[in-house]
Amino acid sequence: MIKFSSYFKEIGSELLIIFLFLFLLNNLVGKPDSKINADGIGYYDYLPSLFIHSDFLRNDKSIKADTVFYSRINSLNIYNDYLDRKLNKYPCGTAILQSPFFLFTYFTTTINNNNLLSGYEEPFQKTIFFAAIFYLFFGIYFLKKLLELYKIEKSIISFIQLIVVLGTSLVHYTNVDPAYSHVYSFFTITIFLYFSKLFFIRKNVNYFLLACLFLGLIIVIRQINVVIICFIPFLSGSFVDLIKGIKTILKNSFVLFSGILISSSIVFIQCLVWYFQIGNFIVYSYLDEGFNFFNPAFFNILFSYQKGLFVYTPFLFIATISVFWLLYKKEYFLFFTWIVFFGLLTYLFSSWWCWYYGASFGLRAYIEFYSIFCIPFAICLNQIQKNVKFALILITSLTIPINIIQAYQYKEFILHWALMDKTKYWNIFLKTDDKFKGFVWKENKDILQYRIENTIHLGNISINKHSSSDILRISTKSINNFNKVSVIEISIENAFKEKNDGKVILGILEDKKKYNYWHEMNLIHFAENGFNVAQNGKYDFEFKSLKSFNSQEILLNIHAEDEPLYLKNITIKFLSLR
Repeated sequence: MIKFSSYFKEIGSELLIIFLFLFLLNNLVGKPDSKINADGIGYYDYLPSLFIHSDFLRNDKSIKADTVFYSRINSLNIYNDYLDRKLNKYPCGTAILQSPFFLFTYFTTTINNNNLLSGYEEPFQKTIFFAAIFYLFFGIYFLKKLLELYKIEKSIISFIQLIVVLGTSLVHYTNVDPAYSHVYSFFTITIFLYFSKLFFIRKNVNYFLLACLFLGLIIVIRQINVVIICFIPFLSGSFVDLIKGIKTILKNSFVLFSGILISSSIVFIQCLVWYFQIGNFIVYSYLDEGFNFFNPAFFNILFSYQKGLFVYTPFLFIATISVFWLLYKKEYFLFFTWIVFFGLLTYLFSSWWCWYYGASFGLRAYIEFYSIFCIPFAICLNQIQKNVKFALILITSLTIPINIIQAYQYKEFILHWALMDKTKYWNIFLKTDDKFKGFVWKENKDILQYRIENTIHLGNISINKHSSSDILRISTKSINNFNKVSVIEISIENAFKEKNDGKVILGILEDKKKYNYWHEMNLIHFAENGFNVAQNGKYDFEFKSLKSFNSQEILLNIHAEDEPLYLKNITIKFLSLR
């Protein structure tokens, strides 16, 4: 019993935080059905390719990319064409860490109806989520061990662990996209920092070797993360201790060689994978994707409403500002080594050809480096006066609900994956109602690409609250070239009040029974210039061109909820592609 209580005391805070995390996922954020998506497929597919489909070895030049052998691979859209073969552009390190969980599921999952496993069934989707939870748990555990080396109070450490889990993009990349590399990189980099710091404190070469082990894993998970070695000066604590640590390694050539061998051996796994795929040991798997070092998007990557780090993870802004506490305390070496590393990291990330890293939640490239933000923040909290500490903790705590809500918004198509801007951001800030789903996703058609086949002016209408009205019922025969029409544009003049739950319903019926098309849209989605402002708004209802039958009918219905509607200058345009 005593031994159990000591174990619980050691990991109790991590267990409670993970429990709270799971509780919030189940009750607020929600869980998606699919956990292995988009880039996550690329990181994960090494496992089903090797253990299920037997299409891992692809360096046989006689096997062409358009053969049946590549049919599954071609369907995944994550493999690049390379030397007449298919190359997985994503590193294999994430799959290495996922492999124990995958293999357990593989050997315990039964096959029904003689169907072969694909590796993407529900049990595999769940197991990748559990893998991410596992590495998140140990990531924050070693974050605690790292902060303990800086003599941070336990209560402060627990608070920072809580913020890292609930106040950052880890909410999303453990729940919605757990197959991505970020949680695994956060885990390995945090452990690397821990053992590196231990080495400088105790000058024990065993910690150097353990750091080399995790450095190898860091590289095979995501090669650019090797930049973490530039954070070593900060971990040393001072220039004198940095030189002492370097001398400790250099005077022991066997240890230095062993460390290099350990890291290189792990990195060589990736080289073998490339060889098995295309026959080369060294490959740049991203092909035409690369860095533009002469045009970094330095400001955008930090402050842009599109995907700025500090906009979507405000905790990191607070943590970055706390670095100046080191300057105030005249810890000049720590201050400048941290700032230089952060500047280098941001320069690299902002130089990537797609600085906002595609369709993603927040600036995901920084996730693996969250621990470097926690160190100065923890030092600051540990040393400032109690009243200032309380205020800072309170302000930082507010980032948790903001982050949870934004993670929900992203999952529910309220927050756009890639095309946010200032107007869109504040229009849906902290909005969670269903009526906001898809609002910032609206795309107005380029009228120059369309021909107006017909225009109908309906004028002004009034609708009482809790009622609906069919304001248009018309045969498609009265619409010129309706068989070519693919967009029905409806414009309405209104203030589009944010609290209004009115809806516009467009349907195309056949024989007054069967709907060939049906789309229901909240009235606020017509707004072009924000809410609560009188304006002429519009919405484009797009569909595949439908054949016109004698009995086909267009229906336009307006539905009012808790307040009456007065809509002006309702106009309908029927558009066909030129």
